[in-house]
Amino acid sequence: MNWVGYNYVVASARTFEGDTHEVVHMQLIEESPFLNVSFWPNSCLTLTKEGTQTDAIWDFNVSEFQDDTVSMRATVQEYHGSGQPINLDWLFLSIEIIAITAIVVILYRKRG
Repeated sequence: MNWVGYNYVVASARTFEGDTHEVVHMQLIEESPFLNVSFWPNSCLTLTKEGTQTDAIWDFNVSEFQDDTVSMRATVQEYHGSGQPINLDWLFLSIEIIAITAIVVILYRKRG
């Protein structure tokens, strides 16, 4: 079995002057069902699952958030029945887009 994970560092926002409000949104779309998916930490987390799509949203003020990262981990089977490896490129691309969106939201809110 293989797993894929993503960590988003929120601790860097503690270096900004004043308090920062962050909303981190991870959207996971399962083209093939995962054996297990987990999100961490549970504090400030809202999970919504509809069909093959799971949305994990952490909404918090950095000064009140105890953790340095938010994380997603999914367990997948290494091979399909046909013996072909699972292509996880779509997942990594989605996670990169989420990370960029989160950074833009943080910078926009900080300027406002």
